Amino acid sequence: MSPSNYSLIFGILTSGYLCLKFWNYTHYRIIKFNSQELFLASGAVGTAILFVGTFLHALSDGIFHYLHIFLKISIGIENESIHSIILGIGACYLFIILYNNFIQNRDQTVKELIRQNNDGTSLMLLNSMTKTRELAFTLSNKKVYIGLVLTNPFSTYEENKSFQILPLLSGYRDEKGEYDLTTVYSTIYDKLKEEGVSEEDRKKLFSISLSVKDIVTCSYFDLETYSKFSTKIVN
Repeated sequence: MSPSNYSLIFGILTSGYLCLKFWNYTHYRIIKFNSQELFLASGAVGTAILFVGTFLHALSDGIFHYLHIFLKISIGIENESIHSIILGIGACYLFIILYNNFIQNRDQTVKELIRQNNDGTSLMLLNSMTKTRELAFTLSNKKVYIGLVLTNPFSTYEENKSFQILPLLSGYRDEKGEYDLTTVYSTIYDKLKEEGVSEEDRKKLFSISLSVKDIVTCSYFDLETYSKFSTKIVN
């Protein structure tokens, strides 16, 4: 196989992978791909980019005549298929920029993907973050945190690895499995507010990172409702 053919294959795979990585629609979906699936997906997308570039090459060969000369002289690329890939990449990234900025940005993509996956915990975390809903988390060590989700529960590289919350109450599960809430953070927050500490700084001081794998249960929490049914009232 000639060096130009190797360059063509490398160009197809590289352009396909970069498109998958930078396009919001595919960026978070390829997280679950294994190496073989990612290789095949990169090849398929790269081939599509080559077809687009070939079409542009044929449509405007005169316009890009000087580009071909530049590529040939400056970096020694004579294969017109490589030229087509370069044109295809340019068109692809123009589309990606328009899509990511005007059709569906990163946050919108993540929210839509969580809804599509229909995972109960992820949906609750998303609702807490977007609708300011309080959640109660019971961890594997029986520690209990009640608070608001601060960061997106969907990592860039690994789905549902960890997230941050602003704790409002904390405690543990007793022998009967009931909440025993021992710490009230609102008192501390009010005191810091009186001292002039901003809300953003309060979040930085008290935010807690939780690992999804350590969560045993996750549920919505309402203090007023909890007070009506629990004998352990939080003061």
